[in-house]
Amino acid sequence: MTALSLIVGAYAVACAADAGDPLKVEGGVTTQSMGGPDGSIVGDDALVTGDAMLADESPSVGTDGPTTPPPEDTGAPDVTATQDGSAPPMMDAPPDVPSCSSCAIELKYLCDTTAAMSQEVRPWYDIYNNGTSAQSLTELTVRYYFTADGSQTQTYNCDYAVIGCSLIQGTFVAMATPTATADHYLEISFTGGSIAPGSDTGQIQNRFQDTNYLVMTQTNDYSFDATKTAFTDWANVTVYRNGTLVWGVEP
Repeated sequence: MTALSLIVGAYAVACAADAGDPLKVEGGVTTQSMGGPDGSIVGDDALVTGDAMLADESPSVGTDGPTTPPPEDTGAPDVTATQDGSAPPMMDAPPDVPSCSSCAIELKYLCDTTAAMSQEVRPWYDIYNNGTSAQSLTELTVRYYFTADGSQTQTYNCDYAVIGCSLIQGTFVAMATPTATADHYLEISFTGGSIAPGSDTGQIQNRFQDTNYLVMTQTNDYSFDATKTAFTDWANVTVYRNGTLVWGVEP
């Protein structure tokens, strides 16, 4: 997983998210299941029973009585079975990175489907952390604004992501106050991961369409720009940290 942290670009705006926007909805949404690594190391304080000694080894005797010779140091973690032969309990997974309230976020956008009318909309993102500490992805959401053009329900897919599509989910929201170029938005969020300082997520290839593949017009969509065929800073796609706008300009 590529890690990240960010400095707000020229379009960055620090203001509260639109309070009138409704909460996420479930209808017409296709999401990816959450996934991530888990593991642990048992410390050196685990007991070693007499059964673990080699047959040709015998206890050494000192003034305080028999003692067991120390095991050879191999440099590997000391993982020892319990006395009943079962594996030792696993430790909890490490927590997500703490909030980075000062990390400046920057979003680059690529338009992969440039046709004026299309059955599929393909906005690709790369999110940068220009701050000096890690930014948790679970705190970030990204909104792409569009007009539904008669579509009643939409479906989201993550086609490819450097960080893994299993960490990404999409939700469609009808705007409480629509404009001429936006009456809905696709919001993607993250179930895990982080961006290291001075790094980025790598590309995230998003795709969405009407559930019945109705042809949609892109040229009247606020976040659409057919000229951006390479990753470029784009203020018409917005990024929020815990609900507060940290990149871009809302319609």
